Amino acid sequence: MRQYPEGNNPAGASDKGLNFNQLLFNAPNVNNRAQVARMDYNIDSAGKHTLMLRGTLNGAASTPSSGLAQFPGQAASQTTLDNSRGLAAAYTAILTPHLINVLNYGYTRLGVASAGTETVLPSFGFTTLSPTSRPAGRISPTNVFTDDLTWSRGRHSVQAGVSFRINENVSVAGTNLPSYAFSRNTLLGLGPISPET
Repeated sequence: MRQYPEGNNPAGASDKGLNFNQLLFNAPNVNNRAQVARMDYNIDSAGKHTLMLRGTLNGAASTPSSGLAQFPGQAASQTTLDNSRGLAAAYTAILTPHLINVLNYGYTRLGVASAGTETVLPSFGFTTLSPTSRPAGRISPTNVFTDDLTWSRGRHSVQAGVSFRINENVSVAGTNLPSYAFSRNTLLGLGPISPET
Protein backbone atom coordinates (compact mmCIF):
# COMPACT_ATOMS: atom_id res chain seq x y z
CA MET A 1 0.00 0.00 0.00
CA ARG A 2 2.95 2.34 0.56
CA GLN A 3 3.68 2.30 -3.17
CA TYR A 4 0.45 4.17 -3.89
CA PRO A 5 0.85 7.98 -3.89
CA GLU A 6 -1.06 10.18 -1.45
CA GLY A 7 -4.34 11.56 -2.78
CA ASN A 8 -4.93 15.28 -3.30
CA ASN A 9 -8.71 15.51 -3.81
CA PRO A 10 -10.67 14.04 -0.87
CA ALA A 11 -13.86 15.83 -1.94
CA GLY A 12 -13.88 13.80 -5.18
CA ALA A 13 -13.80 10.44 -3.41
CA SER A 14 -16.92 8.32 -3.02
CA ASP A 15 -17.26 9.14 0.71
CA LYS A 16 -16.16 12.80 0.36
CA GLY A 17 -12.83 12.23 2.13
CA LEU A 18 -13.97 10.30 5.22
CA ASN A 19 -11.95 7.17 4.39
CA PHE A 20 -11.03 7.56 0.72
CA ASN A 21 -9.07 10.08 -1.29
CA GLN A 22 -8.70 10.80 -4.99
CA LEU A 23 -5.53 11.61 -6.92
CA LEU A 24 -5.63 14.20 -9.71
CA PHE A 25 -2.68 15.08 -11.98
CA ASN A 26 -2.04 16.20 -15.57
CA ALA A 27 -0.59 13.82 -18.13
CA PRO A 28 0.61 14.82 -21.63
CA ASN A 29 -1.28 13.14 -24.44
CA VAL A 30 -0.67 14.63 -27.94
CA ASN A 31 2.34 14.79 -30.27
CA ASN A 32 1.52 15.56 -33.92
CA ARG A 33 4.15 15.58 -36.64
CA ALA A 34 3.57 15.55 -40.41
CA GLN A 35 5.89 16.29 -43.31
CA VAL A 36 4.87 17.02 -46.89
CA ALA A 37 7.12 17.55 -49.89
CA ARG A 38 6.14 18.36 -53.48
CA MET A 39 8.05 18.77 -56.71
CA ASP A 40 6.79 19.99 -60.10
CA TYR A 41 8.97 19.55 -63.16
CA ASN A 42 8.54 20.66 -66.80
CA ILE A 43 10.02 17.92 -68.96
CA ASP A 44 10.10 20.08 -72.11
CA SER A 45 10.52 23.83 -72.53
CA ALA A 46 7.07 24.21 -74.16
CA GLY A 47 5.35 22.88 -71.02
CA LYS A 48 3.55 20.11 -72.93
CA HIS A 49 4.93 17.38 -70.67
CA THR A 50 4.95 17.89 -66.90
CA LEU A 51 5.69 15.68 -63.93
CA MET A 52 4.49 16.11 -60.33
CA LEU A 53 5.69 14.18 -57.27
CA ARG A 54 4.33 14.58 -53.72
CA GLY A 55 5.20 12.67 -50.57
CA THR A 56 3.56 12.76 -47.15
CA LEU A 57 4.79 11.23 -43.90
CA ASN A 58 2.85 11.30 -40.65
CA GLY A 59 4.54 10.76 -37.29
CA ALA A 60 1.71 11.43 -34.86
CA ALA A 61 1.39 9.96 -31.40
CA SER A 62 -1.33 10.44 -28.82
CA THR A 63 -2.37 8.90 -25.55
CA PRO A 64 -6.01 7.80 -25.36
CA SER A 65 -7.86 8.52 -22.13
CA SER A 66 -7.78 4.82 -21.28
CA GLY A 67 -3.98 4.80 -21.57
CA LEU A 68 -2.97 7.85 -19.55
CA ALA A 69 -0.41 7.41 -16.79
CA GLN A 70 -2.06 5.78 -13.81
CA PHE A 71 0.05 7.61 -11.23
CA PRO A 72 2.41 10.65 -11.36
CA GLY A 73 5.86 9.79 -12.69
CA GLN A 74 4.69 6.77 -14.66
CA ALA A 75 4.79 6.60 -18.42
CA ALA A 76 1.54 6.26 -20.34
CA SER A 77 0.33 2.66 -20.40
CA GLN A 78 -0.84 2.97 -24.00
CA THR A 79 0.14 5.19 -26.92
CA THR A 80 -1.66 5.45 -30.25
CA LEU A 81 0.87 5.81 -33.06
CA ASP A 82 0.09 6.93 -36.61
CA ASN A 83 2.91 6.48 -39.12
CA SER A 84 0.77 6.68 -42.25
CA ARG A 85 2.43 7.78 -45.47
CA GLY A 86 1.56 8.58 -49.02
CA LEU A 87 3.11 9.13 -52.42
CA ALA A 88 1.51 10.67 -55.50
CA ALA A 89 2.89 11.05 -59.02
CA ALA A 90 1.24 12.59 -62.07
CA TYR A 91 2.43 12.82 -65.66
CA THR A 92 0.50 15.24 -67.88
CA ALA A 93 0.99 15.18 -71.65
CA ILE A 94 -0.60 17.66 -74.06
CA LEU A 95 -0.53 15.41 -77.13
CA THR A 96 -2.31 17.82 -79.48
CA PRO A 97 -4.10 21.12 -78.85
CA HIS A 98 -7.31 19.06 -78.50
CA LEU A 99 -6.01 15.90 -76.73
CA ILE A 100 -4.62 15.75 -73.17
CA ASN A 101 -3.58 12.62 -71.25
CA VAL A 102 -3.00 12.50 -67.46
CA LEU A 103 -1.41 9.41 -65.90
CA ASN A 104 -1.55 9.20 -62.09
CA TYR A 105 -0.11 6.88 -59.47
CA GLY A 106 -1.05 7.07 -55.81
CA TYR A 107 0.16 5.09 -52.83
CA THR A 108 -1.46 5.52 -49.44
CA ARG A 109 -0.33 3.42 -46.49
CA LEU A 110 -2.49 3.64 -43.41
CA GLY A 111 -0.35 2.61 -40.46
CA VAL A 112 -1.80 2.85 -36.96
CA ALA A 113 -0.83 1.03 -33.79
CA SER A 114 -1.66 1.06 -30.12
CA ALA A 115 1.48 0.38 -28.15
CA GLY A 116 0.71 -1.36 -24.89
CA THR A 117 2.00 -4.18 -22.75
CA GLU A 118 1.41 -7.91 -22.86
CA THR A 119 2.15 -8.29 -19.16
CA VAL A 120 -0.53 -10.16 -17.23
CA LEU A 121 -0.92 -8.73 -13.72
CA PRO A 122 -3.64 -9.97 -11.38
CA SER A 123 -5.42 -7.39 -9.24
CA PHE A 124 -6.45 -8.11 -5.66
CA GLY A 125 -9.36 -5.78 -4.99
CA PHE A 126 -7.31 -2.63 -5.70
CA THR A 127 -6.07 -1.24 -8.98
CA THR A 128 -2.70 -2.73 -9.96
CA LEU A 129 0.30 -0.41 -9.84
CA SER A 130 1.16 -1.18 -13.47
CA PRO A 131 -1.69 -0.82 -15.99
CA THR A 132 -2.08 -3.53 -18.63
CA SER A 133 -3.25 -1.95 -21.88
CA ARG A 134 -3.01 -4.36 -24.81
CA PRO A 135 -1.14 -3.64 -28.07
CA ALA A 136 -2.78 -3.62 -31.51
CA GLY A 137 -1.81 -2.53 -35.01
CA ARG A 138 -3.10 -2.14 -38.56
CA ILE A 139 -1.30 -1.58 -41.85
CA SER A 140 -3.40 -0.97 -44.93
CA PRO A 141 -1.52 -0.06 -48.13
CA THR A 142 -3.47 1.03 -51.22
CA ASN A 143 -2.02 1.45 -54.71
CA VAL A 144 -4.05 3.36 -57.32
CA PHE A 145 -3.25 3.72 -61.03
CA THR A 146 -5.40 6.01 -63.20
CA ASP A 147 -5.21 7.23 -66.77
CA ASP A 148 -7.52 9.97 -68.06
CA LEU A 149 -7.78 11.10 -71.67
CA THR A 150 -9.62 14.32 -72.58
CA TRP A 151 -10.54 15.39 -76.10
CA SER A 152 -12.05 18.83 -76.65
CA ARG A 153 -13.21 20.65 -79.77
CA GLY A 154 -15.01 23.98 -79.55
CA ARG A 155 -17.78 23.74 -76.94
CA HIS A 156 -17.64 19.92 -76.80
CA SER A 157 -15.40 17.63 -74.77
CA VAL A 158 -15.19 13.88 -74.27
CA GLN A 159 -13.41 12.23 -71.37
CA ALA A 160 -12.46 8.60 -70.84
CA GLY A 161 -10.35 6.93 -68.22
CA VAL A 162 -9.41 3.83 -66.35
CA SER A 163 -8.68 3.25 -62.68
CA PHE A 164 -6.98 0.23 -61.14
CA ARG A 165 -6.73 -0.20 -57.36
CA ILE A 166 -4.91 -2.72 -55.14
CA ASN A 167 -5.92 -2.82 -51.46
CA GLU A 168 -4.51 -4.78 -48.51
CA ASN A 169 -5.46 -4.84 -44.85
CA VAL A 170 -3.24 -6.42 -42.19
CA SER A 171 -4.11 -6.14 -38.51
CA VAL A 172 -2.79 -7.66 -35.30
CA ALA A 173 -4.12 -7.43 -31.75
CA GLY A 174 -2.94 -8.51 -28.33
CA THR A 175 -6.41 -8.42 -26.81
CA ASN A 176 -6.65 -12.18 -26.48
CA LEU A 177 -4.24 -12.30 -23.53
CA PRO A 178 -5.79 -13.36 -20.22
CA SER A 179 -6.53 -10.97 -17.38
CA TYR A 180 -7.17 -11.96 -13.79
CA ALA A 181 -8.91 -10.17 -10.95
CA PHE A 182 -9.49 -11.44 -7.44
CA SER A 183 -12.02 -10.08 -5.02
CA ARG A 184 -13.47 -11.26 -1.73
CA ASN A 185 -15.95 -13.62 -3.36
CA THR A 186 -13.55 -15.21 -5.84
CA LEU A 187 -10.70 -15.64 -3.32
CA LEU A 188 -12.83 -17.56 -0.84
CA GLY A 189 -14.86 -19.37 -3.47
CA LEU A 190 -18.04 -17.83 -2.10
CA GLY A 191 -20.82 -16.52 -4.23
CA PRO A 192 -23.35 -13.98 -3.06
CA ILE A 193 -25.01 -14.97 0.20
CA SER A 194 -28.76 -15.29 -0.09
CA PRO A 195 -31.13 -14.67 2.87
CA GLU A 196 -32.69 -18.14 2.49
CA THR A 197 -29.57 -19.96 3.78
